[in-house]
Amino acid sequence: MSTSLGKSGVLSAEETALFCSQAAMVLRSGIPLVDGIGALCDDFRTTRSGPLFDRLHRALEDAGALYAALEAAPVLPPYAIRMIRVGEQAGKLDDVLCALADSYQREAQVRRNLKQAILYPTALSLLMAAVIAVVVFCVMPVFARVLRDLGAGLYATAEGVMNVGTVIGVAAMAIVGAILLVAAIAAVLLRTRFREKVLSVLRRLTPIFGRITRAMDAERFATAMTTLLASGYPIEDALPLVEGLSGGAEMRAKVVGVREAVARGVSFSEAVAQADIFDGLHARMLRAGASAGRVDSVLGKLAAIYRERFDRDISNAEALIEPILVALLAVIAGAILLSVMLPLAGLLSSMI
Repeated sequence: MSTSLGKSGVLSAEETALFCSQAAMVLRSGIPLVDGIGALCDDFRTTRSGPLFDRLHRALEDAGALYAALEAAPVLPPYAIRMIRVGEQAGKLDDVLCALADSYQREAQVRRNLKQAILYPTALSLLMAAVIAVVVFCVMPVFARVLRDLGAGLYATAEGVMNVGTVIGVAAMAIVGAILLVAAIAAVLLRTRFREKVLSVLRRLTPIFGRITRAMDAERFATAMTTLLASGYPIEDALPLVEGLSGGAEMRAKVVGVREAVARGVSFSEAVAQADIFDGLHARMLRAGASAGRVDSVLGKLAAIYRERFDRDISNAEALIEPILVALLAVIAGAILLSVMLPLAGLLSSMI
């Protein structure tokens, strides 16, 4: 089995899904956790991540708890580790691991779809940039020399048209270069401590990305609260745990606001509505559930609703990426054609 670890040694989304599903099967089969996870670690021992999994196994033998072991050897993403902590404290570790396996499997599928949607247009963009560079820096100078050889009159007549074509070609090349540069910089920054700032900018600039992150944050909040409340945790004790699961700074601030409001005596459903974690309709659903004493049940339904919305928004974004990039490439291709044809048209008009 091969792994694709990042700099921190964290498994990829697909590998995280595999690990969580296998760990859940170990727990449900009745095998002691140390022995079962040890067997899983053996599967990774011959790979690049082998030393880290050795550390995980030793930490698990010492601590006896999966969360403590993962804190010592963090082979899983931070969100997965924090959810495992919630699962252990709620006594539902196997259910949490199954949910994590499903979640990261969906994430892996989303990443594959996004790569497929972006790879082809990106390759075309690079090819287009190369074509533009050849036209601007190799073909246009040849045209200029030909026009000069044909005579000053002809050159003077065609010079303006050729300049227009050159400007179009340079502008098209600059657009392609800028798009690729911005995409590369964003990809690099997402792997650094500036990740939160980049995501915040993307949320502000792209409404669809804002909808996706909002749905993901709401689904994670509802899932974690459902797990804890269904296990008998009081809301006051559950909120600090859920706060650590919140992704971005904006969502963490909302959960902190809910916790502080509940501490002041505000009802949980009203505090969630004031924090704007859920949409208005779903906030009213939570109020109705609280009135009936079914907060955990309603939160479970809300988690399913926002999970479905997240998947739908991701699918819509994937469907939009390729047509937008192809349309942009069509415009750039037209610009290239004009950059070549305009000087030729100018040359022909000068010869008539």
